[in-house]
Amino acid sequence: MFARIFGWSARVRQSFGVGALLLAVAGGALAIWAALGSNASTVLRFLHGITGLGAVIAGRRIYRSSLGILFPRARMNLASIVCGVVGAIMFFAGLGVPAIVVLGAGLLGFVGAHL
Repeated sequence: MFARIFGWSARVRQSFGVGALLLAVAGGALAIWAALGSNASTVLRFLHGITGLGAVIAGRRIYRSSLGILFPRARMNLASIVCGVVGAIMFFAGLGVPAIVVLGAGLLGFVGAHL
């Protein structure tokens, strides 16, 4: 009975969670790669590396929240907001494409939480 009621919504939420995870990992990997291959100052390289790692962790939190049974929307919303904040920090730190990819992951997770 409950599978009919909650089955479609849970599968869609999990699909959006997987998509957000893949985008966040891709953006985080690009940021870490940019930090390793850059000739910028040490502080800026450290900021790029930390935000890349934060994007990967936020993407993992979105995915894990999408699998949850108890309060998945609230946890997925919080993880999506964290992912969006990390993407905004990446954008202001000078990472263009990785920041847009991470912001897209946050948006995808936010939309998936509300379906």
